[in-house]
Amino acid sequence: MLGRATVSCLLLSLSGMVTCIKYKAMIYSDNQKPENSSPETLGVPGDLIFSQVIFRHGARTPVYEVKGDSSSWNLCSPDIYDKYLLPVNIVSLSPSTPNPVEDDSETQETTPVNVCKRGQLTAYGVQQMVTVGSLFRKRYFEEFHLLDQQDWKKQIYVRSTFMKRAVQSAQAFLQGLLCGCELEGERVSIHVLDKKEENLFPNSYQCPRIKELYGYARKLLSENKEKFIMPELAAGYWNLQSPLDFIRFRDVIISREAHGLPPLESDDGTKLPHQEVVERGHRAMSHLVLGYNDRMRDEALKLSGGLFLKELMDHMRESIEGKQSFKCFLYSGHDTTLLPLLCMLQVYNDEWPPFGSFLAFELYRSNEGEHYVGIYYNGQRCILPNCGNRPFCSWEEFERRMSPFLLQDSADTACQPSKPLGGSEEMRTTYA
Repeated sequence: MLGRATVSCLLLSLSGMVTCIKYKAMIYSDNQKPENSSPETLGVPGDLIFSQVIFRHGARTPVYEVKGDSSSWNLCSPDIYDKYLLPVNIVSLSPSTPNPVEDDSETQETTPVNVCKRGQLTAYGVQQMVTVGSLFRKRYFEEFHLLDQQDWKKQIYVRSTFMKRAVQSAQAFLQGLLCGCELEGERVSIHVLDKKEENLFPNSYQCPRIKELYGYARKLLSENKEKFIMPELAAGYWNLQSPLDFIRFRDVIISREAHGLPPLESDDGTKLPHQEVVERGHRAMSHLVLGYNDRMRDEALKLSGGLFLKELMDHMRESIEGKQSFKCFLYSGHDTTLLPLLCMLQVYNDEWPPFGSFLAFELYRSNEGEHYVGIYYNGQRCILPNCGNRPFCSWEEFERRMSPFLLQDSADTACQPSKPLGGSEEMRTTYA
């Protein structure tokens, strides 16, 4: 047991780093507020009674190795994690797996102290998530009074995917969210499912049909690779010969940009058009995750996010009916946790969710007892095309609009394969 302690209000100061996150009021130094800051409570249809916040983990190192990336990535000092990650208890939701948290860096070669491994949350990623948590502390403790500094332990439920960078991002988020709150001898619990049971990303274990769609999309990408390949890069130093190569290079470029590192350079002076490589990698990723074409898109969305969407909808319904004891659910996930939800809500603007992105489903109750849903994405209130381009949607209308995307459970007939499955498909891109 911990002694009685108050969560300290800490913000890292990492000079020389630039953020790839472009949304307002996200990363600013010395707790400086945006000049145009104004009370978010104006214009809302009632009291905020319930919220579910889904966020992508903070900035990490690349998960792939490519030519030209000679950086040492010495951005992972153990002191940073000890100082800025709130101590927590990991609670397994899978009885057969006592500790479902996986660290894909454990299979990599040992590196010197401070040097990151592939896919590791960096010190800057920690900073991002502490800042995001601080933003929601202001929003939910101070502005909307959804949470209370005395009773928050009974009001918050936290879940993360099994990836260590997601768990650590949740710890950093909580450090920012709970600044000034007393722990009273208890650690916050982060609940984790075994990867075979997870619904926070497109999971072929949960929904075998996803594997078919993914394999089919890869086949179409290969057959239409001329739409992606750049002849000047297909040979020579860079050797980008397939759409999947562009995905790998995109991952490295985005990670480097997030940490203010210089562009990739070749040994022979061959230039790499970074922006075009990123755009083509983005397009290939979209085809894999969202379906290669319009015919596949609705099915891919439903299978990728339908199980998780049902969980979110069930929680809101329980809150409306007075059956939900928690006021705020926090989910730490990945880009592909957010992407299907953004598309279902019709608020995806073709900009891939950057590190530290967040999406909040907020439930309001009017003085007349009516309930409304608002969507808050990366610091902005969303206008909802599904609800007449309004910022708030009645619960009844929102439920009706989301119902086509729901999956009841993993046994849903939509999840079953249409033909025998064979071979293994690389699924890393489903939880980047």
